[in-house]
Amino acid sequence: MNRKEADAIIAGLQPGDIVARECKHITYTTSSGEGSRDDMLTIKEYLILKDGRRIPNLRMRKNFERPYWVTKPHFRTHPDKIQFEDMARVDMFKSTQMNLRQDICFRLGFGNPAHGVKMLARSPYLYGLDAGPEVFMKQTYAEKWPDTFRPNKVTVIDSETDVFGDWTRPILWSAVSDDGIQLYVAKEWCPEITDFTKQVIAEFKLALVDWQQQVIKKLKNKETGEYPSFLDDIMKMPVTVHELSDHYAITKGVVEHLHETQPDLVTGWNVMYDVKVIEASCQHAGVDVVDLVSDDRVPYEFRNVYLKQGQAVKRTASGREMRLDPQERWDISLTTSSWRIQDAMQTYWQLRKAKGKESGGYGLDAVLTRQLGIGKVKYDVEDSAIPSGTLHWHMDMQKNHKVRYGVYNIFDSLGLWVLDKKNSDLSSQISMLAGPCDYSRFNSQPTINAIDMMFSIMKRRQKIICATSDQMADDNDGKVMGKDGWIVTFPSHNVVDSGLFLFEDMPEVQSMIHVFNSDADVETTYPTAEIIQNLSKETTMNEPCKIRGVGREVQRHASINLTGPQENCLEIVQTICKMPSLDQWVAQAKLDMEAVA
Repeated sequence: MNRKEADAIIAGLQPGDIVARECKHITYTTSSGEGSRDDMLTIKEYLILKDGRRIPNLRMRKNFERPYWVTKPHFRTHPDKIQFEDMARVDMFKSTQMNLRQDICFRLGFGNPAHGVKMLARSPYLYGLDAGPEVFMKQTYAEKWPDTFRPNKVTVIDSETDVFGDWTRPILWSAVSDDGIQLYVAKEWCPEITDFTKQVIAEFKLALVDWQQQVIKKLKNKETGEYPSFLDDIMKMPVTVHELSDHYAITKGVVEHLHETQPDLVTGWNVMYDVKVIEASCQHAGVDVVDLVSDDRVPYEFRNVYLKQGQAVKRTASGREMRLDPQERWDISLTTSSWRIQDAMQTYWQLRKAKGKESGGYGLDAVLTRQLGIGKVKYDVEDSAIPSGTLHWHMDMQKNHKVRYGVYNIFDSLGLWVLDKKNSDLSSQISMLAGPCDYSRFNSQPTINAIDMMFSIMKRRQKIICATSDQMADDNDGKVMGKDGWIVTFPSHNVVDSGLFLFEDMPEVQSMIHVFNSDADVETTYPTAEIIQNLSKETTMNEPCKIRGVGREVQRHASINLTGPQENCLEIVQTICKMPSLDQWVAQAKLDMEAVA
């Protein structure tokens, strides 16, 4: 259903026609008006009608007041944060996100509204600040209209740029969705081909037959012979070729196609590159990318496009730097439109990183080959020594095989569309796992868990989780046992006596070499265990920082051994309570017995 059809249906709706709504994603923006304190949520939703139809809609909610909670004045007696507070002991206030800092200071009776929310959250009496207005709005949809989720409508885009000149200047754009295949070609690149549309469609259909059969072979059930029905749908997908004047015309064409078809997610493999192509094409044409990408229903003052590339280097808690591969990063793209841009490569990695890196790399060709049995469409060029996909290959294709290069561009998008149909990474999994959180936070599982916990505990236990600040540690935390240096080697005599008999001349001697060994320890196991066992400060009256006469290393060992008290009780009382060893007990008993005798 395109936008024109959806708008016509919405315009004719009567009271009572809408029985439910589903929220897909929300973008928060502030007004660009001088001196304005207004903000707005741009909501992509589906209206669910009583006849079962689902109509895409873009809804704007201006100056939405999100909730937060403050401890009642007579309960503000604890100097430190507590993890959860009873709802009966807090007051709920509402404020727009734009005015949140001022409202917090007013309700607390102290603080500087010029400081950030995280700094204000150092107060132990604030709750619910870790969720933004878009999270509360999305949760409202989920609670009011549960079980309304349906798979996202996904459109895959891909650009090919001029490798002979400006690498940000597009010559081809492809877009593939359930609605069909679109190819946009700049005539300034191929003016000599008068029947480009006819040739590219014929070449595509010729290549599609073999490509489809290879995928069917990979995905076919060996026992039943069945394969996914969407592989047959490919042969029926309409192919439309748009021959437009130049690089900006095709860029505008593909973006307007997205506005018209209103997908929920727009994706590509390393799609941030394609986003930069859109941005650069607009700059060359003297057009504001915000105006092109934003939906024209969004008021001008609230339109925005926010792009942020994921960090290439990750710094661990110990200060060690780790370089992240492109798929391990998390790019953020926020747009005031009916669609959200989300990278397929990074989503693929995030959903599978627990299993470790896959062999063969994370290029689109490699992933498609592993998942579908065939990668990108490869054409031989005049110089057979040129490997497919290299710069020289692209140069030869753009110069001598322009029609086939258009087909190559289509298959880049089509292959990824089929991949998502198979795995449902973007059509289903990302939405179900993110819950009320925005996709920009999807790479942080602790954040998603914390938000989920907040709403769950509010509903089930009538408690509210505390707000995290920029300084969660206080001065006393530096006095207790440190969280570094927890490398422990257990004595070998504790190992189960299952060594191999390896000595030919001494067959009765058992070695310390074992067939099977396992180790459950990770880099931060012991400090993490210490934190988990002392997680809630509200249950901690006193936390010892030092035991007189006991060294820090002995205290550290005791902290570990407390996890197995039955096995380690003797060692603990000997080192901490200074109880004599068993040998000393026996020696003293002998002396006592001799004295009696």
